[in-house]
Formats: sequence, C-alpha cells, structure tokens
Amino acid sequence: MKDIKKHIVDYVSKEKLQDDTNKTLVHLNDTLKAMLLSKTTSEDIVITYEQLIKEITGKMTQSYQVTMNNDQILSQYKGKLKPIDLQVATRSGNKKVTLVNNLDVYGIDLKEFCKLCQHGVAASTCINMVNNAAQVQVQGNQIVFVHNLLTEKFNIQKRFIRGLELAPKKKR
Repeated sequence: MKDIKKHIVDYVSKEKLQDDTNKTLVHLNDTLKAMLLSKTTSEDIVITYEQLIKEITGKMTQSYQVTMNNDQILSQYKGKLKPIDLQVATRSGNKKVTLVNNLDVYGIDLKEFCKLCQHGVAASTCINMVNNAAQVQVQGNQIVFVHNLLTEKFNIQKRFIRGLELAPKKKR
C-alpha cells in the first residue's frame, strides 16, 4: 500500500495535477478519467488524494509474492493469499489424522516439515497429492503441534492459519 501511494503521489506531481489552493485535491487528467470513470467526460473533475487512492486500489487485482529472509522471491501469485488449512479427518479403525494444506504456497519445504513433525510428536507423516496440490498427513490430532511449529519455526502469522479450533480440548 505504501508503494502504491508513493507512485500515485509521484504521478500527480509529475503531471502537475495537484490543486494550487487546496493541496489535498487532485484534478483528474484524461488518463485518470479513463481509468476511474466508466464514461470519459471533458469536464474538470476534482477529487481528494484519499478518494483517488481508494479508487485506484479498488480497481487493482490482488496478488502476493513469497520471499525468503534475504528478500529472495520464491514465487508470485495472482489472487488472494490462501491460508494454511488444518483439518482433522478419521481414517479406518476410527484413527484420527491431521491434514495440512497450502504449505507450498508459503515456501515451506514439505519433506522438512514432515521430518519436524515426525521428531516432534513421534508420529508418521506422508505427503499426498489432492487436486494437484500437496497435502501433508500427520498421524493423530496434532493441530496444536502443527500450529506451534508454523508460528515459531516458520514464522507464519496466526491470521494465515485456519483450523486451530479443531485442536483437542484440554482435560481437567
């Protein structure tokens, strides 16, 4: 958002679109009118910087990129960022398994993640392909361990993880 605002302010100053009397107002040129309005008009249209930024960002499509600590770009995607999805499923013999989806979107090495789960909770793990996406399966209900691993070791923010409510309830 900071970069978008900077580019808009730079464009307005380069094209000299800022109002002389009120510095918070911007006169729309033909390019901005074509971008923001459904019908182009010849009349002078004046809006505030806040409205201009809101309108321009509203027209933009969402995208995101995954970077490493050294700002190396791992991948770029269009659309909204998918959260890491934690699920608990029942397999044969009423055995529980924890399913973890969308780890690859965050640049997490699946084999390393499986190894950490195996050593952390002494449970078997495997990687399944479901709908052309990798899914990690961990034996037992390991929601709490997986959540802690993601937030502490891989520094994933809690807001990007879904399914924590499936954790087993603590016994009194």
